[in-house]
Formats: sequence, C-alpha cells, structure tokens
Amino acid sequence: MNYLKPVQVSPSGCKPADEQAQDLLQALRGVELGDYDRRIVQWLAGWDAAVVETVVSLIYRARQAGPIPEG
Repeated sequence: MNYLKPVQVSPSGCKPADEQAQDLLQALRGVELGDYDRRIVQWLAGWDAAVVETVVSLIYRARQAGPIPEG
C-alpha cells in the first residue's frame, strides 16, 4: 500500500497486531510518545488491517502536509 496517497477503497488483507503496531510506530517515528500513547498504539494495532492501514496513511499524509496553516 502506498501510504502517501488518499485511500479510495477499504484496504484488504490482514496482518498480525505486532506488525500493525510496527507500522504505526514507523509512521510516528520522531514523535515523542508517552506510556499512554504507546498503549493506544497497541490498542489501535488490534483493529482490523483496513482501519490500521488507513490510520497509518493519514499519519504519513499529515506529516507530508506539514504544519497546519494559521487562520
């Protein structure tokens, strides 16, 4: 999956939760995470792959977009 493109249809397939957690953590690299943040990453990783891959894609695209413009 190309995480830098908008998701047009539900991603298919499945991944183990530990792989999904790694995908989320990779998307969040460089972001300081607290204990609760890590707990939520693990919780999200338990969702189905379509949800997790879409969230990962949103994180990458938000990072690519840069800071939120003022106004």
